Amino acid sequence: MDYRRLAICMLYLAFVLTWAGTFITTCTQNDTDSLGSGMILSAPFYVSATLILFFQRLTKLEFLFTFPLLACLLWQAVWSVRLVWMVFFADLATCNLITGWYFGQVTNPVRERVFATYYLAVSILPIAAILYSHMRHRHSGTASALRD
Repeated sequence: MDYRRLAICMLYLAFVLTWAGTFITTCTQNDTDSLGSGMILSAPFYVSATLILFFQRLTKLEFLFTFPLLACLLWQAVWSVRLVWMVFFADLATCNLITGWYFGQVTNPVRERVFATYYLAVSILPIAAILYSHMRHRHSGTASALRD
């Protein structure tokens, strides 16, 4: 059975859930629980869609439908690189990046490092899966054209 379109829809849903967790919070008393909620809700969709795409081949039309998603995932990747920098190297709280206000240093370093690592992984791995899936389709078409 073909699950490519389902995987693309799951990635769109996962992206919306991830960013809802980012923008819902007001960081009251440096609280980033909504990031954890977004992470928990989106993880099954990211994992299953990424795995499906690594084993399926996207057609040109399906790859075209992923363009807005790729742009959003690239934006999320830039945001998550900034988050990793702030949490791991600058030792600043996640709320500094979410709100743009100064919230001081990291209050729960383990949890915020997990968030930063997760957001970086779910930005880069789906992009890699989409590109890999499309490249497999291109190479399979080239190979079949050469055989004919």
